[in-house]
Amino acid sequence: MNRLYALLLVVIAAAAALCVYLPLHLLRPMEPQTAGEVAAAYAAARWSPLVTLVLLGAGAVLLALIWKRSSWWLRAPAALLVAVIAVTSYAARLNPFLRFFAPLAENRFVSVAEAGLEDEDMVLGVVVDGEARAYPVGLLAYHHVVNDVIAGEPLVVTY
Repeated sequence: MNRLYALLLVVIAAAAALCVYLPLHLLRPMEPQTAGEVAAAYAAARWSPLVTLVLLGAGAVLLALIWKRSSWWLRAPAALLVAVIAVTSYAARLNPFLRFFAPLAENRFVSVAEAGLEDEDMVLGVVVDGEARAYPVGLLAYHHVVNDVIAGEPLVVTY
């Protein structure tokens, strides 16, 4: 029976890892996707934290059963698998793509000379009511989003 519990624990750990991998695999920000693929990625990302939490609970129950009925040689790997499930449960709550595309927290504007731009550097220019801003494309390519206010108007600049 202990081997069955251990096998179930391996399956649960694999399912928890899949819950982390699947949203990351489905949501490919640098590739074209269909609306269905994006919807599936968001559904997987939405449900994976809850699913991994349930899997963590099941893993803890199996660990308790294994702990009562077996020796250290089965307890140690079982405890390690539950630790892996706990880590995947935490990882399922993270979205690395949100970190990649974090908007600039604070905008700081400087003159062209201070910015250190070269003649061939591209900028995205915006003029609102005579007030002008230029956003270096190299910076936008990293952050992808800048929240700004120009002439009292809120503006989201994206590239």
